Amino acid sequence: MKNKTSNELPEYLKELVKPTANGIEKLLAAWDGLTSETQVRLLDEIVHRNLNNAEPNKDSHLNKVFLKALDNKNAYVRFLAARNLYCHENMEILMNSMDTCF
Repeated sequence: MKNKTSNELPEYLKELVKPTANGIEKLLAAWDGLTSETQVRLLDEIVHRNLNNAEPNKDSHLNKVFLKALDNKNAYVRFLAARNLYCHENMEILMNSMDTCF
């Protein structure tokens, strides 16, 4: 059996953070059924994978995940989404969502 660190995602969640259109669509479809803890772990993984990318794609499908997370009932999930969203491209959407965020 492999030794897993406590921060490592379980295998069944790794499919949801693949930086592909299919991976993102799977994550969006599953999002509402995930616990807040799992959502935080997935957002953290997405951010770390995107930061390790030499040239992040500003038009990334990942913004869809952050936009979906802005509607979350958990304030911390909304905070993470707002902090990591490309605000310069989505400022109008972000500003319109502020009423539900705080």
